[in-house]
Amino acid sequence: MLANLMKMIGKKLLLLLLFIPLVSIGQDNNAKINIKSNKNEYTTELGLKYIGNGVYQYAVKGGSTGTTKLMEKRALKGIEVFVNNQNRNYEIITSERSKIGVFSYPYAKVTFKLLNKDGSLVLNKEDAKNKLIELKEYLDLGIITQEEFNTKAVSLKKILLGN
Repeated sequence: MLANLMKMIGKKLLLLLLFIPLVSIGQDNNAKINIKSNKNEYTTELGLKYIGNGVYQYAVKGGSTGTTKLMEKRALKGIEVFVNNQNRNYEIITSERSKIGVFSYPYAKVTFKLLNKDGSLVLNKEDAKNKLIELKEYLDLGIITQEEFNTKAVSLKKILLGN
């Protein structure tokens, strides 16, 4: 009787030990993705991301049947929608395509500058503040003149003050 009990416990324990690794292998589609590019491994997130100084990245990952070229087209389409909604222009800085993961999912990441209709860079308030502080430091060091400072500071003050 003790032998039968040990066999029953042994079978249940074996099933449990086989089941645990299967549960831990599950993937979360919202998780960060490790990407290998030029032998450097780095982590990125999908969708639109503000980098700073008017620069953005748009990243797209596809299914196992997609191609990297298709993912690049989807990223460019996403950028077009974002830029058109803001009535702005953009300039592509870089475009990367690769396959990621065990199942080789296609991935594309496009880095771009957001521009006003006149071609000037679109900055947020934090970027404008940092640029203004940098200009002031240049003025104090004698690198630029007061006139140059005043000329460049006008557009930055408009961003800061919301005018």
